Amino acid sequence: MLHPALETDPGHAIWKRDFTGASGLFSIVLKPAPQKSVDALLDTLKLFGMGYSWGGFESLAIPFDCATYRTASTWAPAGRP
Repeated sequence: MLHPALETDPGHAIWKRDFTGASGLFSIVLKPAPQKSVDALLDTLKLFGMGYSWGGFESLAIPFDCATYRTASTWAPAGRP
């Protein structure tokens, strides 16, 4: 799980220096899997809706591969540079 408020997160020291609290937004990185398997996982979600958040309180999930969107640094799936 990627969440800077967790002591195990690579960005924890910066977060602790700059913030006094945390939000409920977090990310997880799953092992690579065929698209069919990802679709099957998402189809079974019961407590999470599918989609982007527009500022609401709902629990949402969205599959996203940020590797092609990174420009300042290379995406490191383990959360480490």
